[in-house]
Amino acid sequence: MAINNATLGIPTRLLDWTFSAYVALFFALENANDDCCVYALNQKEIQNLDKNTFDTEDYKNEIFKDRKEDKAFIRPYEPKFKNERIDRQQGLFMVPSNNFETFDSILDGYFALKDDNCLKILIS
Repeated sequence: MAINNATLGIPTRLLDWTFSAYVALFFALENANDDCCVYALNQKEIQNLDKNTFDTEDYKNEIFKDRKEDKAFIRPYEPKFKNERIDRQQGLFMVPSNNFETFDSILDGYFALKDDNCLKILIS
């Protein structure tokens, strides 16, 4: 899974991602005038790390509760009903467990646990 660096018009906790590296590269480079990046995540390993941290899968059901004091996590969300754009882009969303930390700082926690679960690819 790789991040889609499209510019968002409205603040949201839903971050566009794609299963396609080609789609992610397209959006990362589309309007780039400077360095940009693409993230690649091992979704299954990240979910396994979270299961071990929270000792249950039920933590996913509490994604929108106030978790300011808890360890932040990310959760993939694939809409049941997809429009043509999301379908063509092989899209899904990543949802952080809180809005008190940046997405980068949450991902840094996963990098620290196991480097091969998260990869940040810098593009000059």
